[in-house]
Amino acid sequence: MDPDGPLPPLKPSNAARARQERIIAMGKRGMTIRDIGRVLAMSQTHRVLWGTPQSIADDLHEWLEAGAADGFNLLFAHYPKPLAEWVDMVIPELQRRGLFRTEYESTTFRGNLGVPIPRNRFVKNRVSVQVHAAASND
Repeated sequence: MDPDGPLPPLKPSNAARARQERIIAMGKRGMTIRDIGRVLAMSQTHRVLWGTPQSIADDLHEWLEAGAADGFNLLFAHYPKPLAEWVDMVIPELQRRGLFRTEYESTTFRGNLGVPIPRNRFVKNRVSVQVHAAASND
């Protein structure tokens, strides 16, 4: 195949159908095999956002308001600059819109996720263990 030629028809696949559909859509938009290869190398066909901090925040805000997402995983093609730019420019914009926290509610990861502490099945009487620990600290 000519890397600068069009994407040929692809055989149907049961694996990664959504990803295959995105690749086919790229070909239908006129992207060459090389163009598609570059996108795949960079993003593995995940959504790619670029632009101003405001335009990126607009896009994320739209997805959240539509109920299409309740959070996002970030992938960067390289580090550390894109991550630093995200922290320094996009997060403040999201915070101004009330879409990103400005402080944590708890001091633990579990607490910030709102996940309760599970009962310790190895402790028969949690109160006596806590009282004993407190007494030994005196």
